[in-house]
Amino acid sequence: MPSSHWDLGFIAPPEEVLLKLKPHIDEVIAHAKADPEFRWTIESVWQIREWLARTHDPKQVQEFVDLVKRGQVQVSAVFGSMHTEFMGAEELNRIAYDVKALERQLGIKTDFAMMDDVPGFTLRLPQVLARSGVHYFVNGSNLFLFGGTSLSPGKVPFYWESPDGSRVLTWQTQSRLGGYTEAMADYYLDPDSVEPYTKEHFYPKEWAGLSRLEIMQRGVDKLLAKYGQAGYPYDALLLLYLHDFISPDREANQLLPAVREWNAAGKQPRIVVATPAEFFRHMESAYGKDKFATYAGDWSGLWSEVKTNSPGISARARWLHDHLPVAEMLWSLLTFRNLTSFPAGNLEEARLKLLKYDEHSGAAQVGWPKLMSRAEVDEQNKEYVDYVESSRADVQYLIDSGVETLLSQKPQALPSVVVFNPLSWERSELVRIKLAPGLALRDRTTGQLVPLQRLGSDDAEFFAETVPSAGYRSYSIEPASSVAPASLGAEHIAEMENRFYRVRLRPSDGAMISIFDKELGRELVDSTSDQASNQLLRWIPAASLAAAMSGVEITREDGPVSTTLVVRRRGTFWPETRIRLERGRKNIEISNLLDRSRMPFVATNQAGEFYSFNFPFRFSGPARIWLEDGIGFHSIPEDYLPGARTDAGVPQHSLVLTGNSGGSPIQIVLSQKEAFFDYLPGLPGAKGQGDFLNAVRATVMRKQDQGEVRELGAVNFSTVEPGLPAESWYHFALSSSPGPLDAVEAYRRGWSLNVPLIASELSSSMSPAESSASFFTLSAPGVVVLAFKPSTDDNPEHYTLRLQEIEGKAQQIDLRTPLKITEAAETTLTEDEVLAAVAVNPLRLALAPHQTYTLRLTIPHAHKKRSERWWEWD
Repeated sequence: MPSSHWDLGFIAPPEEVLLKLKPHIDEVIAHAKADPEFRWTIESVWQIREWLARTHDPKQVQEFVDLVKRGQVQVSAVFGSMHTEFMGAEELNRIAYDVKALERQLGIKTDFAMMDDVPGFTLRLPQVLARSGVHYFVNGSNLFLFGGTSLSPGKVPFYWESPDGSRVLTWQTQSRLGGYTEAMADYYLDPDSVEPYTKEHFYPKEWAGLSRLEIMQRGVDKLLAKYGQAGYPYDALLLLYLHDFISPDREANQLLPAVREWNAAGKQPRIVVATPAEFFRHMESAYGKDKFATYAGDWSGLWSEVKTNSPGISARARWLHDHLPVAEMLWSLLTFRNLTSFPAGNLEEARLKLLKYDEHSGAAQVGWPKLMSRAEVDEQNKEYVDYVESSRADVQYLIDSGVETLLSQKPQALPSVVVFNPLSWERSELVRIKLAPGLALRDRTTGQLVPLQRLGSDDAEFFAETVPSAGYRSYSIEPASSVAPASLGAEHIAEMENRFYRVRLRPSDGAMISIFDKELGRELVDSTSDQASNQLLRWIPAASLAAAMSGVEITREDGPVSTTLVVRRRGTFWPETRIRLERGRKNIEISNLLDRSRMPFVATNQAGEFYSFNFPFRFSGPARIWLEDGIGFHSIPEDYLPGARTDAGVPQHSLVLTGNSGGSPIQIVLSQKEAFFDYLPGLPGAKGQGDFLNAVRATVMRKQDQGEVRELGAVNFSTVEPGLPAESWYHFALSSSPGPLDAVEAYRRGWSLNVPLIASELSSSMSPAESSASFFTLSAPGVVVLAFKPSTDDNPEHYTLRLQEIEGKAQQIDLRTPLKITEAAETTLTEDEVLAAVAVNPLRLALAPHQTYTLRLTIPHAHKKRSERWWEWD
C-alpha cells in the first residue's frame, strides 16, 4: 500500500510544510495518469486541503476526482495523524468533518481512515469513525517510544470496538523502524530505496552486491516467517509502503518495477500494489465480514507526552478544547437575535489552528537532532505559540461579547452581574468578579444579599448557587450597608479545615501531609516514605533529582466564602502554592506556580527532566484507576487492548481512584486543568502483571534546554515557548466520597474545574429578561450536552445538538428548551445523513451506554426582521 507519511512539522515549521503539498500531489496525479497500475493513498485530509487551496486549474482538480473515483487514489477520512487521547471530546468528534466537506465539494466518497507513526489511540476513536461513515482503519505504529499492541501480526485484521458497540475493521502493524515503513525498511520489497535521512539502503550492508530479487526474497522470507510464527490464518496481508515526506517517484520508479520483476519471475506469494479498499474488499470477499475477531479497549500509545515539552502551549490548547464549544453555543443562540450572524470565520480559524497543534508533531521543543536549522526551530515554536495564543484571544473575545450580547435584554434600574453556566447541569460554585469597594450583590431570584469575600481592592468572590444548566443567574449591584470583610492573613499557620476536610501542610516544602475527610472519617494521604500530596518531583526515568525548597513561608487567609493556605518559596522554581477550602462545597482546589527560568539547565545529552506533582493516596491494597475519556470513564489496565501501554494515562479532565479504605469503599477524584499526562507507578509499560502503588504522578513539564541544529551543532534555547511567560500556573482539585465509581459526580468535578462559571457585569445597566433561565435542560444526569451549533447543511433553521452518555448505561431522557423546535432527527456524527426522525412533543431520546448522539433540530425563526424581544424565542 503506497503512500507518504507527512508530519505537520518535524523537518520544517508547520506553515512551511504546508507549501510542499502542491507539487507533491501534482506528482501523484501525473504518475497515476501515466500508469493504470499506480496506486496511492493520501494519508491526511489536511494534505488535500492545502493542495486545493493552491490549485486553480479546474481541469487538474477534475483529474484528481476522476482518479479517486476510479480507485487509483484513495483518501483517508481524518484530518491527520493525531494525538487522539489529547484532543478535546468535541474536537475529536469532528475529525472527519473536513473530508465530508471535500465529499460535498468534489463529489467523492471514502469509508477508510488512516493514521500513522502514532502507536495507539483512544478507545472512543472507533465510535467517532463508525458514526462518521468510516468502516476501515489502518495504522502503522512506530514503536520507537513504546506503544502498539500484541494483536499484530497474528490477530489482524480485527474489529476494534468502542464501549458503545461501534466498531471499525482495523489493520495494525508495528515496528521500531516505524511500522508504516515496513515494506521498504523491514521487508525490502523495494531494494533500491534508501532511508530519507541517512541516505543508506535499508537492507544489511553485507547484502550489497545481491540482485534485487535475492534481496526481495530474503525480505519476503522474513515476512512470512514472522506472520507464520504468529499463526496468521489468511491468504493475503497488507504491507505499508511509506516513509517521511517521500515522493511518489519511489513507487513509480522503484517499487512498481521491482514488483513486476518479482511477479514475472513466478515468485510466490504474488505481490499486488493496491489501495486499502482493494485489500479490505478481498478479505471480506474471501472470508466474510464475520470471520474477524472483535477486540474492545484503549491502546493510546501516549505519544502526547511530547506535549509536556511545551506546557504553556498545551495548557492553552486544553483551554481551547473546552471553550471553543462555549463560544459556539453562545453565538448559536445569538443567531435568533435578528441581524446577528454566526461568527463562523473566527471559530473555523481557531479550530484549524488547534488541529495543527494537536497533530502528532505538535509540540514546541529544541528539535530533532540536526534536522532543522536554528531559524527553523525558532520559527516552528513561534508558530505553535501563535496558533494557541491568537485562538485563545479570539475565543475569549467571543465568549465575553457573547455573554454580554445574549443577556443584555432589557434596562434595569441597578447594574447587573450575570453568572453564565456553559455546562448542561445545575451548578453551585465559587465565582470571581471585578467589584469596587462599597458595593454588594443581591440575588435577583431570591432577593437575598450574597456573602462576598474581598480578594483585593477591586476583586471579590462569592458562591453562586443553583445556576441553571446551560443557562444563567443574575444579580443586582447595589451600595453595601456594610463593607464585606477581606481575607485575613495569619502567619505561620500550616493547617485549615471546614466541615468537610482538615488539611495539614509539611513546613519544609508546603506539600500536604494530611487530608482528613471528616464525613468519611478517613485519612486520604499516604505519607509513608516521605511522601506528601501535591509534592513537586523533579526526575528522570532512572533517578529522582533534587528539588529542595528554602525560605518556605505559609500563611492562611480566612473569609466568609473560603479559606486558603498560601505557600511562598521565594527564589525557587516553585514560588507559590495556594490550597483552598470552600465553605459550601466538598472540594479542595490546589494551584501551583512554576518558574521555568529558575529550573536547572538540561543539556542535549540528557533525555530531559520531568516535573510532576505527586498525589499518593491511602488505600487497603491497590486502588482501581479510572480515566475520563470523553465518553465517560474507562479503567486502566482492565479496559486496554492486549499489549497496550499501561504505565501512564491521559485523562480529559479527571482521574478517579476507587478502592477499600478502612473497610469501606471510597472514590477519590483528582481533577486536572493544565496537566494531562499522569504516570502511574507500579503498572507495567505494556498490559500485564503489576500492582498500582496508589500514587498519581501528574507530569506538567518535560524540560530540555539544548538541542543540535543542522548548521550550528549544539544550541542553547532560553525558551521553547517564545512570547509566553516563564511562570505558569497548574490547577488541580481533589474530592472524595463513599462508594464505588460515581461517573456522573467524577465527570462533573473535572469539567467544573476546567470550565468554570462565567461572571460578567453587563454594560449600561442592562439585564436579562428573567432573573435566571436555562437554554437546555436534560432529565437524566448521565447525559450531557457537548455542543450546540448551526448544522453543516447551510439551512439557517437547522441546528445540531450533540449529546453524550457518560454513565455507561442505557438512558432515556427528555430534553427541554425555550427554543421553538418543530422537527428533530438523529444524524450521523458528521451531520451528513439523517438516521431517524424524532418526535418533538415531548422531545424524548434513547441513548446507548457511552453513545455520542447527534440531533438535528429544526427551529424556524425570522432571518431579516429585527425583533425587540428576540430572547423570547418566538
